[in-house]
Amino acid sequence: MLLLLLLSLVLLVAFLYGPRFTENDTLVEHKREIQKYSGFQPGLFRESMNFMELFQRNLNNPEASAQYLYDAVNCAESMKMYVPPEHQDDLHEHIKKMAIEGEHLILERALSKGIFFRTSYLKDSYDF
Repeated sequence: MLLLLLLSLVLLVAFLYGPRFTENDTLVEHKREIQKYSGFQPGLFRESMNFMELFQRNLNNPEASAQYLYDAVNCAESMKMYVPPEHQDDLHEHIKKMAIEGEHLILERALSKGIFFRTSYLKDSYDF
C-alpha cells in the first residue's frame, strides 16, 4: 500500500513538473528523442527544456529567443558526457535538428517583422 502511494506521488510530481509538449509544438519530436536520454542527467535535461520553453515564449524577440535556444542546445550537448558512447551520435543529431528547427522558427518570425537575424546552425545545414 505504501509503495502504491509512493508511486502515485512520484507520478503526480512528474506530471505537474515535467516538461510539457504541446501538439502545435514543431519541436516536439526532437524534444521527445532527447528526453530518451534524460535519465543519464535529469538536471541538464530539465534545464534544457526550461530554456526551450523560454525560447518559444520569446519568439517575437529574435535576440532573446536565440540566446535561450543556444542555452538549451548547450545544456543538451552537456548531457552527452553522461550518455554511453554508442548513443552520443544519435543524441547529437537530435540536438542539432532541434537547433536548426529553432533557428528556422526565429528566422520566420524575424522576417515577418522585418527584423534581421543571423543564424548559426541553420546556415551550416545547407550544402551549397
